[in-house]
Amino acid sequence: RGGAAAAAAAAAAMAAAESPKSLLGLTRSETDAMNLTALRRQDPQIEQVLTTAAHVTLYDFDVGSKQWKRKDVEGPLFVVKRGAHPRFQFIILNRLGTKNLVEDVLGDFEFELSEPYLLYKSRQNAVHGIWFYKTKECREVEGLLMRLRNMFGGHAPAAAPQQQPAAAAAVPEPE
Repeated sequence: RGGAAAAAAAAAAMAAAESPKSLLGLTRSETDAMNLTALRRQDPQIEQVLTTAAHVTLYDFDVGSKQWKRKDVEGPLFVVKRGAHPRFQFIILNRLGTKNLVEDVLGDFEFELSEPYLLYKSRQNAVHGIWFYKTKECREVEGLLMRLRNMFGGHAPAAAPQQQPAAAAAVPEPE
């Protein structure tokens, strides 16, 4: 509900944040406040945005065909701290539909950096790849996830899953 609208508002705010004073006349702190407000409409328990990526696209790995499939999920990504369990999540505000992607990032969350992708295994043991438009943002998100893992426990970053070599060889080119 409102995922696409929230994603559009957040994306506009993030694009505006590229310079000290945006075309919209917003400062970085004003942009951050707008993003937090948009996210809290989706989840009132969100306390803080820890990092962002302006544009990502989600892919799923099909183990049977050993192929990556682009999903209908793309937009800005936010790693957030919540006031309730689960404490840390990432959220992709989906510009392509009304359903946003939300994943808990502690516990059994396994991930691996393969720039410009962040590969991870979901709670359902599905392998996903998040493609980042800006490689720097991919590294920043992975670094934050590592710090959260080290500070709050959980599994170490995933060693490459058994199907990973074939997956890495077939990582899709961004469209």
